[in-house]
Amino acid sequence: MGADVQQSVSGQNNHTVDRRCFHRWICAASTIAGSLAALAFPAGAATLGAEARLHNNNEQQVGIARLIQLSDGSVVMQVRVHDMPRGFHGFHVHAVGECVRGTPGSPEAPGVPAVPGTPDFASAGGHFDLATHIHGDPEKHTHGYHSGDLPILQVNDDGTANAIFTTDHFELADLFDTDGSAIVIHAAADNYANIPASRYAATTPGATTPDATTLLAGDSGARIACGVVKKFIER
Repeated sequence: MGADVQQSVSGQNNHTVDRRCFHRWICAASTIAGSLAALAFPAGAATLGAEARLHNNNEQQVGIARLIQLSDGSVVMQVRVHDMPRGFHGFHVHAVGECVRGTPGSPEAPGVPAVPGTPDFASAGGHFDLATHIHGDPEKHTHGYHSGDLPILQVNDDGTANAIFTTDHFELADLFDTDGSAIVIHAAADNYANIPASRYAATTPGATTPDATTLLAGDSGARIACGVVKKFIER
Protein backbone atom coordinates (compact mmCIF):
# COMPACT_ATOMS: atom_id res chain seq x y z
CA MET A 1 0.00 0.00 0.00
CA GLY A 2 1.09 3.53 -0.48
CA ALA A 3 0.35 7.02 -1.57
CA ASP A 4 2.54 9.09 -3.85
CA VAL A 5 2.34 12.80 -3.25
CA GLN A 6 3.80 16.06 -4.42
CA GLN A 7 2.59 19.54 -3.58
CA SER A 8 3.38 22.78 -5.35
CA VAL A 9 4.31 25.62 -3.02
CA SER A 10 4.34 29.25 -4.06
CA GLY A 11 7.07 31.35 -2.52
CA GLN A 12 10.17 33.41 -3.04
CA ASN A 13 11.88 30.68 -5.06
CA ASN A 14 8.72 29.41 -6.74
CA HIS A 15 9.88 25.84 -6.34
CA THR A 16 8.23 22.46 -5.85
CA VAL A 17 8.84 20.41 -2.74
CA ASP A 18 8.20 16.78 -1.86
CA ARG A 19 6.59 16.50 1.57
CA ARG A 20 7.45 13.75 4.01
CA CYS A 21 5.44 10.55 3.76
CA PHE A 22 4.23 8.75 6.86
CA HIS A 23 4.07 5.02 7.66
CA ARG A 24 3.72 3.12 4.36
CA TRP A 25 3.22 6.11 2.11
CA ILE A 26 5.91 6.05 -0.57
CA CYS A 27 7.12 9.44 -1.79
CA ALA A 28 7.78 9.75 -5.51
CA ALA A 29 7.78 12.43 -8.19
CA SER A 30 4.39 13.30 -9.65
CA THR A 31 3.33 15.93 -12.20
CA ILE A 32 1.30 18.83 -10.87
CA ALA A 33 -1.67 19.61 -13.08
CA GLY A 34 -2.21 23.28 -13.87
CA SER A 35 -5.87 23.09 -12.90
CA LEU A 36 -8.52 20.53 -12.02
CA ALA A 37 -9.77 20.63 -15.58
CA ALA A 38 -6.26 19.94 -16.85
CA LEU A 39 -5.96 16.51 -15.24
CA ALA A 40 -5.32 14.10 -18.10
CA PHE A 41 -5.37 10.31 -18.08
CA PRO A 42 -4.84 7.58 -20.70
CA ALA A 43 -7.91 6.76 -22.74
CA GLY A 44 -10.23 4.46 -20.81
CA ALA A 45 -8.16 4.69 -17.63
CA ALA A 46 -10.66 6.75 -15.64
CA THR A 47 -13.59 4.53 -14.69
CA LEU A 48 -15.18 6.72 -12.02
CA GLY A 49 -14.78 10.36 -11.07
CA ALA A 50 -16.00 12.40 -8.12
CA GLU A 51 -15.51 15.80 -6.56
CA ALA A 52 -16.08 17.55 -3.26
CA ARG A 53 -16.71 21.30 -3.21
CA LEU A 54 -15.15 22.52 0.00
CA HIS A 55 -16.95 25.17 2.07
CA ASN A 56 -15.66 26.90 5.17
CA ASN A 57 -17.51 27.70 8.40
CA ASN A 58 -18.98 30.85 6.80
CA GLU A 59 -20.62 28.91 3.94
CA GLN A 60 -18.05 30.21 1.44
CA GLN A 61 -16.59 27.84 -1.14
CA VAL A 62 -12.83 27.74 -0.55
CA GLY A 63 -11.78 24.98 -2.90
CA ILE A 64 -12.46 21.71 -4.60
CA ALA A 65 -11.10 18.18 -4.39
CA ARG A 66 -11.37 15.93 -7.41
CA LEU A 67 -10.89 12.16 -7.35
CA ILE A 68 -10.40 9.86 -10.32
CA GLN A 69 -10.52 6.06 -10.17
CA LEU A 70 -7.89 4.41 -12.38
CA SER A 71 -8.18 0.95 -13.89
CA ASP A 72 -5.20 -0.31 -11.83
CA GLY A 73 -7.22 0.14 -8.62
CA SER A 74 -5.56 3.35 -7.46
CA VAL A 75 -7.23 6.73 -7.00
CA VAL A 76 -5.75 10.07 -8.06
CA MET A 77 -6.83 13.07 -5.98
CA GLN A 78 -6.14 16.73 -6.62
CA VAL A 79 -7.13 19.46 -4.19
CA ARG A 80 -6.98 23.20 -4.81
CA VAL A 81 -7.96 25.70 -2.11
CA HIS A 82 -7.92 29.46 -1.58
CA ASP A 83 -8.64 31.86 1.28
CA MET A 84 -7.42 29.35 3.84
CA PRO A 85 -5.12 29.89 6.86
CA ARG A 86 -1.44 29.46 5.98
CA GLY A 87 0.42 26.47 7.37
CA PHE A 88 -0.10 22.73 7.59
CA HIS A 89 -3.57 21.22 7.88
CA GLY A 90 -4.94 17.76 8.53
CA PHE A 91 -6.71 16.45 5.43
CA HIS A 92 -8.88 13.34 5.44
CA VAL A 93 -11.78 11.44 3.93
CA HIS A 94 -14.51 11.23 6.56
CA ALA A 95 -17.09 8.48 6.93
CA VAL A 96 -20.38 10.35 6.37
CA GLY A 97 -21.43 12.47 3.41
CA GLU A 98 -22.80 15.40 5.43
CA CYS A 99 -21.22 18.80 6.01
CA VAL A 100 -23.58 20.45 8.49
CA ARG A 101 -22.28 23.50 10.32
CA GLY A 102 -22.91 24.11 14.00
CA THR A 103 -25.19 26.96 12.91
CA PRO A 104 -28.06 26.99 10.37
CA GLY A 105 -27.53 27.15 6.63
CA SER A 106 -24.92 24.56 5.69
CA PRO A 107 -24.13 24.57 1.94
CA GLU A 108 -24.99 20.84 1.98
CA ALA A 109 -28.10 21.21 4.14
CA PRO A 110 -29.56 24.74 3.86
CA GLY A 111 -31.79 25.74 6.72
CA VAL A 112 -30.88 22.83 8.98
CA PRO A 113 -31.60 23.94 12.56
CA ALA A 114 -28.58 24.58 14.73
CA VAL A 115 -27.68 21.97 17.31
CA PRO A 116 -26.31 23.94 20.30
CA GLY A 117 -22.78 22.93 21.18
CA THR A 118 -22.26 20.87 18.04
CA PRO A 119 -18.91 21.58 16.34
CA ASP A 120 -18.90 22.55 12.70
CA PHE A 121 -18.97 19.57 10.33
CA ALA A 122 -19.23 17.01 13.14
CA SER A 123 -21.90 15.44 10.93
CA ALA A 124 -19.13 14.04 8.69
CA GLY A 125 -18.32 11.50 11.39
CA GLY A 126 -14.89 10.03 11.98
CA HIS A 127 -12.25 9.06 9.45
CA PHE A 128 -13.32 6.78 6.63
CA ASP A 129 -11.82 3.32 7.13
CA LEU A 130 -12.26 0.02 5.36
CA ALA A 131 -10.05 -1.72 7.96
CA THR A 132 -8.89 -4.11 5.22
CA HIS A 133 -5.29 -2.89 5.20
CA ILE A 134 -4.80 -3.53 8.91
CA HIS A 135 -4.48 -7.30 8.37
CA GLY A 136 -6.20 -8.14 11.63
CA ASP A 137 -3.87 -6.10 13.85
CA PRO A 138 -6.13 -4.20 16.32
CA GLU A 139 -3.23 -2.02 17.48
CA LYS A 140 -3.04 -0.54 13.99
CA HIS A 141 -6.73 0.38 13.85
CA THR A 142 -5.67 3.95 14.57
CA HIS A 143 -4.89 7.22 12.86
CA GLY A 144 -2.16 6.86 10.28
CA TYR A 145 -3.63 3.53 9.23
CA HIS A 146 -7.17 4.65 8.40
CA SER A 147 -8.11 4.29 4.73
CA GLY A 148 -9.16 7.95 4.69
CA ASP A 149 -5.90 9.34 6.10
CA LEU A 150 -4.36 11.61 3.47
CA PRO A 151 -1.13 13.64 3.25
CA ILE A 152 -0.99 16.92 5.16
CA LEU A 153 -2.16 19.92 3.12
CA GLN A 154 0.29 22.84 3.11
CA VAL A 155 -1.30 26.24 2.52
CA ASN A 156 0.90 29.06 1.22
CA ASP A 157 1.20 32.59 2.59
CA ASP A 158 -1.41 33.76 0.08
CA GLY A 159 -3.97 31.25 1.37
CA THR A 160 -3.76 28.86 -1.59
CA ALA A 161 -2.69 25.24 -1.96
CA ASN A 162 -2.53 22.84 -4.89
CA ALA A 163 -1.69 19.19 -4.23
CA ILE A 164 -2.02 16.01 -6.26
CA PHE A 165 -1.35 12.47 -5.07
CA THR A 166 -2.24 8.84 -5.64
CA THR A 167 -3.55 6.42 -3.04
CA ASP A 168 -4.43 2.73 -3.04
CA HIS A 169 -5.95 2.77 0.46
CA PHE A 170 -9.45 2.70 -1.05
CA GLU A 171 -11.27 2.56 -4.38
CA LEU A 172 -13.53 5.45 -5.26
CA ALA A 173 -16.66 3.27 -5.26
CA ASP A 174 -16.00 2.54 -1.57
CA LEU A 175 -16.81 6.16 -0.74
CA PHE A 176 -20.37 5.79 -2.05
CA ASP A 177 -21.72 3.49 0.65
CA THR A 178 -25.14 3.98 2.25
CA ASP A 179 -24.21 7.23 4.02
CA GLY A 180 -21.63 8.56 1.55
CA SER A 181 -18.35 10.29 2.43
CA ALA A 182 -16.88 13.76 2.83
CA ILE A 183 -13.51 15.50 2.49
CA VAL A 184 -12.49 17.54 5.54
CA ILE A 185 -9.69 20.05 6.16
CA HIS A 186 -8.67 20.64 9.78
CA ALA A 187 -7.33 23.73 11.53
CA ALA A 188 -4.02 22.24 12.67
CA ALA A 189 -1.23 20.04 11.39
CA ASP A 190 -1.70 16.28 11.55
CA ASN A 191 0.83 14.21 13.51
CA TYR A 192 -0.57 10.83 12.38
CA ALA A 193 -0.33 9.67 16.01
CA ASN A 194 3.35 9.21 15.22
CA ILE A 195 5.23 11.60 17.46
CA PRO A 196 7.84 11.09 20.20
CA ALA A 197 6.69 9.56 23.47
CA SER A 198 8.35 12.46 25.29
CA ARG A 199 5.57 14.73 24.04
CA TYR A 200 3.00 12.77 26.05
CA ALA A 201 5.17 12.57 29.14
CA ALA A 202 5.58 16.36 29.05
CA THR A 203 1.83 16.93 29.20
CA THR A 204 0.76 13.88 31.23
CA PRO A 205 3.32 12.55 33.72
CA GLY A 206 4.08 8.90 33.07
CA ALA A 207 2.33 8.83 29.69
CA THR A 208 4.31 7.14 26.93
CA THR A 209 1.67 6.50 24.29
CA PRO A 210 -0.81 8.66 22.35
CA ASP A 211 -4.13 9.35 24.04
CA ALA A 212 -7.48 8.41 22.51
CA THR A 213 -7.95 11.76 20.75
CA THR A 214 -4.56 11.51 19.09
CA LEU A 215 -5.19 7.93 18.00
CA LEU A 216 -8.48 8.92 16.40
CA ALA A 217 -7.51 12.12 14.61
CA GLY A 218 -3.82 12.97 14.98
CA ASP A 219 -4.43 16.14 17.00
CA SER A 220 -5.41 18.07 13.87
CA GLY A 221 -8.04 20.12 15.66
CA ALA A 222 -11.26 21.73 14.49
CA ARG A 223 -12.83 21.09 11.09
CA ILE A 224 -12.56 24.29 9.05
CA ALA A 225 -13.69 23.12 5.59
CA CYS A 226 -15.84 20.26 4.37
CA GLY A 227 -17.27 18.96 1.11
CA VAL A 228 -19.54 16.00 0.30
CA VAL A 229 -18.07 13.60 -2.25
CA LYS A 230 -20.31 13.44 -5.34
CA LYS A 231 -19.94 11.51 -8.60
CA PHE A 232 -19.38 13.34 -11.90
CA ILE A 233 -18.09 10.47 -14.08
CA GLU A 234 -19.27 6.87 -14.12
CA ARG A 235 -18.44 4.28 -16.76
